Amino acid sequence: MKMEMTLDARQIRILMQDSMELGVKKTLVELGLLTPYLSKQQAYKMYGRAQVDRWLKEKLIGKIKDGTNTSSMRLSRMELEMVAKTSNRMSWYTHYVTEED
Repeated sequence: MKMEMTLDARQIRILMQDSMELGVKKTLVELGLLTPYLSKQQAYKMYGRAQVDRWLKEKLIGKIKDGTNTSSMRLSRMELEMVAKTSNRMSWYTHYVTEED
């Protein structure tokens, strides 16, 4: 199924602003001014527990564990930022809504 999408001027402006913000954060991470990873608790505070858990469940973001089952989990700041900036409604739709024939 081929989907065609058109963007109006407002949507293009938001897309450009989000892209610039992501670029700035990526630069800050590369310069060492921001940490590249967040703890799961930090991500919960920034984006909300339900969102982060859904993103993990749908594998929109990956988790990094440094040790055994009891070790803490790290999440990539840039992955979180990108998923938060994009409209992830389509992924929710494909995971939770079933089409009826």
